Amino acid sequence: MHVLVVGPSVATENPTQALLILGHTVSDCHEGAGDECVALRGKPCPLDASPVDVVVADQGSETARCARLRHLPVVSDDLPATPAETEAELFAATTTLPGHTAAASEGVSQALADAGCGLEGVKVSVTRRHGGLLARVVSYDPMGASLRQRISVRVLAEVRAFDRWAKSIDAVIMEAHESAPAAPNPLLKSLPFEITSKRWPSRSTLSVDTTSKGAR
Repeated sequence: MHVLVVGPSVATENPTQALLILGHTVSDCHEGAGDECVALRGKPCPLDASPVDVVVADQGSETARCARLRHLPVVSDDLPATPAETEAELFAATTTLPGHTAAASEGVSQALADAGCGLEGVKVSVTRRHGGLLARVVSYDPMGASLRQRISVRVLAEVRAFDRWAKSIDAVIMEAHESAPAAPNPLLKSLPFEITSKRWPSRSTLSVDTTSKGAR
């Protein structure tokens, strides 16, 4: 994932090297000591220029405030001692997006109401990925192509209304087996079943890119 670090103003030892070792892409927010905003000095804001997934900063810093304004998760710069603990904290921050998930859930509810149908056991989650958002909707019940498309459109509209800063939004609508065991993939650990291969739409079909003409 892409991690933005507050540079030399970080309270503890700069975590950039550890994050790079873990395989993350890392950007710095400040070029010198202190917390002076680079955008106020006429330079591009890293939050706008980079596809940031999570910010590592002092929770009271200007960077943290700007990140929260953009609905980006903020992890304290006092990172855990071990790489495994650091990775777990970053994973939790980017997969626990209650505001985005609530917006996506509202989109699902609207789509079902419009279609005049109800589905039992629908699971909705939104996670950060490559500077954008991935909304997953999983249902125990089979869904036709028309309903899956309705849900996709509504979910994208509601999530975009909640977060106008996201570089892109993808919606994946999936069906699940009721009796299947828990998914082994940790990225799907909140979904207590295996995912089938039926999806609507493809990953890129309904992406919303704000870098071109803005939100749609």
